[in-house]
Amino acid sequence: MWYYETHGQAQGPISQAELCDLVQTGRLSIQTLVWQEGLANWKKFSETSLIDQLEEGTTPPAYNSEEIATQDPLATKRLNTINWLFGFFVVGCVFTLIMLASYPLLISVVLNENQALIIAFSLIYQIFGLGANASYVLELILLYQFWKLIQDGSARTTPGKAVGFLFIPFYNFYWMFIAYWGLAKELKRYISVHCDETGEEKIRRPNAFLSFIMALSPLISSVFIVVYFLFFTISVSMQSPEVLEQDPHRIFMSVMYPCIGLGGLVALLRLAVYSDFYLSVRSILEGKCTK
Repeated sequence: MWYYETHGQAQGPISQAELCDLVQTGRLSIQTLVWQEGLANWKKFSETSLIDQLEEGTTPPAYNSEEIATQDPLATKRLNTINWLFGFFVVGCVFTLIMLASYPLLISVVLNENQALIIAFSLIYQIFGLGANASYVLELILLYQFWKLIQDGSARTTPGKAVGFLFIPFYNFYWMFIAYWGLAKELKRYISVHCDETGEEKIRRPNAFLSFIMALSPLISSVFIVVYFLFFTISVSMQSPEVLEQDPHRIFMSVMYPCIGLGGLVALLRLAVYSDFYLSVRSILEGKCTK
């Protein structure tokens, strides 16, 4: 008698003939993990003698996104949810970039002391600020959803830990590598174990180097800010009071411009990394994969 895995749960026992029939009719993939007494570990259907028992000339039906939608409503629901979340996340990232780029203009408006213009511009700026803040919330929700997809019993961490441990001070510098770089590696592992790539269409794998840079970004940003402000403080302390009083706006913006630039780079990096994860997750949900 045989057992097979689907949606993270062992199913069975069923006979060899029944298991082969499930594969031949497309209800299971040849990448499905199976086990019977005598096997040391679970193996893919294609790695066992079962593959030779399929009727000659019969191959499992080809998968496409429409068939997956019909066969697995859960995958369709997950894909729709992730599509919406990612779409709003992209909008939030655009709001973030616009907000950062317009900050010098906001300062100029304030210095002009035109109250009506200040109020109007501040309201617009706050709207973009809300969109930017929403993007950070959506980022965490997406991270949770991405980790949730690959919970097959072998994932390095759970969705709750992946997100929750990012809020632990100082420890989160380390946890960024687990949550992001680790996710890229886990997605690759999941694809190798659960996805059938015997056909022409391959499942898209994430770029681990990109997520590694994302994991490094908080540390790099923190070091940059500390070093920059240290040199800036030393530079300002060497200036005479007369020079400082002549153009305080220039001095203030000399501090803000590097911070704005750094914030813009981090926002672009977030967008690139999450786009990379999204495309891989979408490929899994639309592809020939079993859980």
